[in-house]
Amino acid sequence: MLGFGLPVSGSWATPETMSHVARRAEELGYASLWTFQRVLTPVGVELGPAHRSVHDSIVALAYIAGHTDRIGLGTATLCAPFTAPAVLAKALTSLDVVSGGRLTIGLGSGWLPQEYAAAGVPFERRGARMDEYLRCPHGIVDAGPSRVRRRVLHGASLAQWWAPAQPVMPTIRSTSTCAKGLSWYCG
Repeated sequence: MLGFGLPVSGSWATPETMSHVARRAEELGYASLWTFQRVLTPVGVELGPAHRSVHDSIVALAYIAGHTDRIGLGTATLCAPFTAPAVLAKALTSLDVVSGGRLTIGLGSGWLPQEYAAAGVPFERRGARMDEYLRCPHGIVDAGPSRVRRRVLHGASLAQWWAPAQPVMPTIRSTSTCAKGLSWYCG
């Protein structure tokens, strides 16, 4: 099953191009479309044109969900530590619902200190924050009352009554040298 990247960066990543590519990929029988995340491009750091002017992954996939019916939708890498776990889990659950259960989530920890600064997250704590994050999503994404780690959600007892469309939302979790013990959470 073959998928490819949705045009989400650069001058050709217009709504018209994204919807055309998505509909054509679906017509041709491709399995999935993928996005990636780049919050900001730091001045003085050469990342290449593919990393400039990148649309938000969740917004782009929600837009494409409205223009397609069957093709899978995926985030190749969302830098989880940039967003509060409950906020991202809610957005991803909503995207899974509006897409009819077509979402696959790819999570990573990111690597650019400047993006961490822009997100207000200490770069030095990225591994610990990712570890916390990987313990959290299924407790929030599942329907019904749930209690998750105090350190992640400041001890709040929370419930989400809107369940994802899929019984188990597929999640790809990338590892890094800063996130120790990740294999235990993934396996």
